[in-house]
Amino acid sequence: MNAKRFIIGLILMVMPIVSMADGKLSKDPLPDKICSFLTTHFPDVKVAFYKIEKNILRIESYDVILTDGTDLEFDGSGNWTEIDGEKKALPLSVIPSQVLKYVNEHFPDQFVVCLDKKKRNRVEVQLNSGWELLFDKNYQIINIED
Repeated sequence: MNAKRFIIGLILMVMPIVSMADGKLSKDPLPDKICSFLTTHFPDVKVAFYKIEKNILRIESYDVILTDGTDLEFDGSGNWTEIDGEKKALPLSVIPSQVLKYVNEHFPDQFVVCLDKKKRNRVEVQLNSGWELLFDKNYQIINIED
């Protein structure tokens, strides 16, 4: 019986702890790195709410929802891992210049609605038309899907 309680207690300790709060009222404020990113790339949009996912040892990620519906995910260090405009064009300032150049040259009537960092520093780009572009760590195109 005690072993069962110990295992259940251990599982509960290891499971991620999620805290969700209004950006201004949170007991755990967003890191300066994330605040600076938001101020730079989304200066006229406010944070609707965010959640911090952490385990017993460290913060694993931040999920930030802006008032315009944009969903941003950051790793525990405050680096963006996904920016989803929910079908709206992302600010040009947030799109890597090589990606923006490629999209403007090959898809001139379309715009980027989502950026997603993948394994091995690859970046997946979704366009408003549904096209998905995959770039390597040097922002060279490696795959295109419809």
